[in-house]
Amino acid sequence: MEEFIEWLNSDETGNLHPIKLAAIAHYKLVTIHPFYDGNGRTSRLLMNLVLMHAGYPPVMIKVEEKHEYYRYLETANQGTYILTNVLTYVH
Repeated sequence: MEEFIEWLNSDETGNLHPIKLAAIAHYKLVTIHPFYDGNGRTSRLLMNLVLMHAGYPPVMIKVEEKHEYYRYLETANQGTYILTNVLTYVH
């Protein structure tokens, strides 16, 4: 978690587009899995905080889209993460 917080507050992230930062921060936190429960919810909250701080609307993942969302996370775990998949949810 320390490395994640350092990365999140680094100059590198300051140069990222807010949507890209939100997506990467979400993915990094959900893969760290620091909590017994609520990792996905916490990661989505962080993603929405980053987006809203930059003036973007929050991401809303509809119940009927959850399977697709989880498929994108699994794709990312396999090393073939495509950022545009996450951007689908920024409305």
